[in-house]
Amino acid sequence: MPENLPNISVIFPDKWFEDNDNAEHPLFGMVSNTQASSLINLQVIDSELGRLRQLGILHNSSLKEHLQNSTQFMDTFTEIHVALHLATEGLKPEWGKDPPDIIISELDTDIEVKNLKDPEKLKDSGGKVVELDDMYRIEDRIVKKVLRNLNANRVNLIVLGVVGVGFDEFEDLFVFSNQYQVNPRTLEVIRHFEGLFSSERYDALSAVVMMKDPFERWLNPWRRTEMRPGDAEFRGLLNPRRRRKVPQRIARAFNIVDLLESHN
Repeated sequence: MPENLPNISVIFPDKWFEDNDNAEHPLFGMVSNTQASSLINLQVIDSELGRLRQLGILHNSSLKEHLQNSTQFMDTFTEIHVALHLATEGLKPEWGKDPPDIIISELDTDIEVKNLKDPEKLKDSGGKVVELDDMYRIEDRIVKKVLRNLNANRVNLIVLGVVGVGFDEFEDLFVFSNQYQVNPRTLEVIRHFEGLFSSERYDALSAVVMMKDPFERWLNPWRRTEMRPGDAEFRGLLNPRRRRKVPQRIARAFNIVDLLESHN
């Protein structure tokens, strides 16, 4: 274990690295790698954990368990990414008991964070391997599952760390759908409120947020440029049928807009 990484050592003591059962963990590989890029990555991770320590979150038992899990490590860092962004915006994120991932107690807000990273493949009825469409995965694999666990008495948000999905696709899925008409006289594009948010089944979900710069970007030293750890580009969509109003501080932090109101 390299020296001067005090915050990593809180979660991953020397004895953890001595256990070969942890050899598949991403951090294990970074420590074993002698390249300078791996050391930079470790320093970035240690810095992020240090910021969590200042917030009093680092010693959370659930957080520690998720970070030590080889399959949950990357997803957990996406959650850390969101928590640090909220802290930078002057809010007080707390680690939830999954679910939700993050709680803002002072604003009655629960935030579920999902990382849509690696492509998902399945075999179709003919035995052919096909890659699932990202928008289908967002709707079927994420949103529908999250809905089952929402507390309808609180403000509920989903933050999605995505790669290769445009914000216009988000608009189509949640607000307008991808169907539209063109006024033959004025050539004006007419879009109707027919996305997922048009259904009352989603009214417990106050907003969805797209995070365009998830963990992989800032961890990669060749792509990080002038980004600070914890920085990200957030854009959100307000649910017109929401039961609970999104607090202004949350809306500002995530750049959440009422697309239906602005469209009208």
